Amino acid sequence: MTRFRTACLLLAASVLVAAPRARAQTAPLPSRLPADTVFYLYSRGTNSIAQPSVNPLARLWNDPGFAPARRLIEQGFIDSVARNPRLARIPQKDLDALLAQPAVFGVRLTEQAASKDQDEKKSAGQGFLAVQAGAKVAAEVRAALVLADPKSAARMRLTPSGFLIFSEDPATLSDLAARYGSAAPAASSSLGTLAAYHESLPELPPSPTLELFLRVPAISSLQPQTRPNFDTGAFLRTLHLERVHLLCGSLDLNAPVSLVHFAILGDTTPGSLFDLFGPNTASFPTLSVAPASASSLVNRPDIAAVASVIVD
Repeated sequence: MTRFRTACLLLAASVLVAAPRARAQTAPLPSRLPADTVFYLYSRGTNSIAQPSVNPLARLWNDPGFAPARRLIEQGFIDSVARNPRLARIPQKDLDALLAQPAVFGVRLTEQAASKDQDEKKSAGQGFLAVQAGAKVAAEVRAALVLADPKSAARMRLTPSGFLIFSEDPATLSDLAARYGSAAPAASSSLGTLAAYHESLPELPPSPTLELFLRVPAISSLQPQTRPNFDTGAFLRTLHLERVHLLCGSLDLNAPVSLVHFAILGDTTPGSLFDLFGPNTASFPTLSVAPASASSLVNRPDIAAVASVIVD
């Protein structure tokens, strides 16, 4: 987890800590991601939050009466940066500039060559972070990170257009550097060419502050661990995850209320994970994989009924 501590700090702080700034229109970064990307978290940065904002959370942050709490939160963030030997060397003005700009953290599922003892190829997750920093800021941040840890130079790339890219995988670094190296159209192998990506777009507001996307990979690539008393593989097959196309969600801080939205998209044919959200039935398909001696409590939530109670 320490590999992406910097990414998590920057993405979280861009929403929870940094003050809103003037709104700026930026091209979406996710559409250029590799087609084998299975997950991304996209932050449009604090520049995407309108100023003055109509959102209650944004107004609260800037409220003079909230100043003591704001200072505590800001100090906590500053202290966490100071404890990180890499981030501590980055000038505060550059950190502010990074938080203001779009960034995307993601994971791609790449196929690895089979070893001598195995015939089948395995899939491995490769994490990455791409920040649209601007040429000057990106160069300063890269220099500070390399000064703190010279070995980190091999794990980051600075593009001429001012993108900072981080990954432990050299192939991913090279791929992303080419994709974000210029304003050229996305390659034919990009995420933006996949039906799943376009399927998620109607479920998201036009420019949310945070955007989340998760494609469900093939069960064969998950390779679950076997347990003596529970057949994990059989359980996953019973869920029919192949019918679940993706999960997407967003957080929008530019609306009169803070909008959080999630959607699970896929084939709702009976006998899959979507049964959890359908009408109550007398059976539950995944019970067939439980051992006969197991004691269990089964409950199927009626989402529509719960929603009607909340609305009423």
